[in-house]
Amino acid sequence: MLSTAADDAMGMQPMTQLTVSLFGSLQVSHQPSGISFGGRPGRSPATHPTGKVARLLAYLLLGGRQSHQRDELAECFWGDRDSNSARRCLSTAVWRLRQIVEPAGTPSGTYLLSNAGDEIAFNWESDHRVDCLEFEVRIDSALRIRPESMTHEAARALEECLGLYRGELLCGVYDSWALRERERLRSRYLDGLTLLMRHWLHVGNYRGGIEVGERILGQDPLREDVHRDMMRLFAGAGDRSRAIRQYQECCRLLSRELRVEPLEETRALHDSISTAGHCETLVHPRAQQISAGEALAKLRSALEEVERARAVVEQVLPGLEPGKEPPLRGNR
Repeated sequence: MLSTAADDAMGMQPMTQLTVSLFGSLQVSHQPSGISFGGRPGRSPATHPTGKVARLLAYLLLGGRQSHQRDELAECFWGDRDSNSARRCLSTAVWRLRQIVEPAGTPSGTYLLSNAGDEIAFNWESDHRVDCLEFEVRIDSALRIRPESMTHEAARALEECLGLYRGELLCGVYDSWALRERERLRSRYLDGLTLLMRHWLHVGNYRGGIEVGERILGQDPLREDVHRDMMRLFAGAGDRSRAIRQYQECCRLLSRELRVEPLEETRALHDSISTAGHCETLVHPRAQQISAGEALAKLRSALEEVERARAVVEQVLPGLEPGKEPPLRGNR
């Protein structure tokens, strides 16, 4: 088992949390525990490791909660060198990485572990946050919910989760292991966007759904199912001509890229939109019910505001009897 000098540093645990962002370009910073990925006061300036130091950190974080043999890492990153030269390069990279994740004042071994058995690992017991790992936990939880079962709070949590995805994983890194992880997390991101879009369609938030649908098609324009949802969203918003143009765009892309025609389901939806007297009938049948429920919730909220305002008035006019209107100015 890997041990760390930090285990023996009585009371010397770092006062900050290591925060690593792998979406987009790799960034490392130290900040007070519990602070989000947004740069709030107290966060140290972000460090941007590059080259094989950055790739080594990412490899340790994305390789599962396991230790790695030095020979394995040397072969992975310096396989074009002889074994002695590769191990020296690895030692230099580990030293540089430790300067980044364990700056002055942080006990050695707090975040980066090594032992006499030639093993290297990230210390998963440390106080840390990694954006892509947090994203995956949260997106997996969200995707267990069906669009029609999602609450307002769950939708907001999903939006926050999707906000962690600030770009493709490890931009500029083209190692095979990085490419696999990049595509896997991109797929999870698109699944999350699709869930949110269909939730907005279900509850009648057509503009919100259109915005999310455009983000999906911006990354995967051949998603015929998303084109259909966009047609429903435009129809629900009362923009029949835009819904028809969406169909035409879908046909153009499928023909140009795949040499195929749209599915019968897509053509049938187009025909319904073209001939329907009321676009609202083309959305999911419960959308109008949910919208009515939201309207009722807003009404209840307004009534609560009225009651709070009445309570304030009664404090200002303590002599006012409950339920009695205050005297209007000018009354005699």
